[in-house]
Amino acid sequence: MLAKIRDFIYGCFLVPVVYFKRKQCEQDMYVFFDSLSSKITEEIDAFTLFEYCRANKIPAAYVAVKGGYLYRKREGVSADGIFFVENERENWLLKKELFLVMLRVKAVITSFGAICSQMERLFRGNGSEYIYIGHGMFFFKTSHLGGYYISPRRYNRILVSGEHGKSIFRGYGWSEEAFIEAGLPRWDRFSAHGTGHANKKVFIFFTWRTTFSETNIVPGEFEYTKKIKTFITSDRLKKIKDKYDISFCMAAHHALLDGSGFDLLSEKTDNVEFVSSGEISRLIAESSLLITDYSSVFADFFFQNKPVIFYRLDENDPKLSDKEKLDFAGIATQTPKLHNVLNNENDVFDRLEHYISQNFKMDETEQKKADAFFYEKHNICEKIMAQLQGQQSPQKNPEFQKRLA
Repeated sequence: MLAKIRDFIYGCFLVPVVYFKRKQCEQDMYVFFDSLSSKITEEIDAFTLFEYCRANKIPAAYVAVKGGYLYRKREGVSADGIFFVENERENWLLKKELFLVMLRVKAVITSFGAICSQMERLFRGNGSEYIYIGHGMFFFKTSHLGGYYISPRRYNRILVSGEHGKSIFRGYGWSEEAFIEAGLPRWDRFSAHGTGHANKKVFIFFTWRTTFSETNIVPGEFEYTKKIKTFITSDRLKKIKDKYDISFCMAAHHALLDGSGFDLLSEKTDNVEFVSSGEISRLIAESSLLITDYSSVFADFFFQNKPVIFYRLDENDPKLSDKEKLDFAGIATQTPKLHNVLNNENDVFDRLEHYISQNFKMDETEQKKADAFFYEKHNICEKIMAQLQGQQSPQKNPEFQKRLA
């Protein structure tokens, strides 16, 4: 406790020192971080943008959590502009190497946002931009956008991938000047993998439920858990797997694994291969089709011209919280912009067999709906950094713009 009090006082003292010292330095550095609160969340969007900056000699630093995927991959070594902190509560000013970075910071760019309150006040008060790029396209779960967590009171600017997303943020007070129009940085990684239609691999990924952490009800009592278990252990899934030589892979959302008591992945079945959340971006690139409820991962598949089946398996569960029900009500209004929105397990399997027969390709109407979610489909990181640096954004891809028309 004494150490925490000491660090707090020391951190408060260092803030005015940074303000004074910054006047003697050029502010030219972009600082990136993904989740600092979870050690099982893949570092992907902010890290991809950081790598782009480093490859193009743009001054940049990346902050990651100790014990996370990147930390283990690099064996805990801070180098090449990458630094490690204990968690989202650690004050960066107490680390000498990060103190020097903060003297040069021009903008702080994050995909998650949870960070030490002293650092957040410093970002907003020293002339730096604080920018939210997100870790998925905002389209479904929007009830929390009315609070402080993702709001123009907290961030200077926000990344949007298309007009669908921008229209949602406009409703929560964001001005036109705040929008960065591009897409998720990780999409530059996926574009190199092609369509992936020949892989005959299906990714199953259902998103989290806030109700699980807000109630004393055992997760196994929810329709969500019951129907997922029924789905992945069903005889029909096994028949499809064997008949068409399809492999099914499944991962759990990181929020379901961070202390919610969720135990779905303990289910024993040969129908599905269970993978860690650190493998999600690989599976997005390799898989030919996604089955989800309303995960933002749908946009990653649409970006790659791959079909998605939306299995709304629990929207009428009375055990869900009022906030969850509000989200479902909002989701219902967005359904016309999608395709394959289903509530019945057999309908899901019927649709899956349809896409297998079509070599996992969407028809023209489905493709047009999918394309409408995006401004662009190439050179995403280049377009983000051009807008952040006040440069003219690179020319848009004429072929994709023709498809949108």
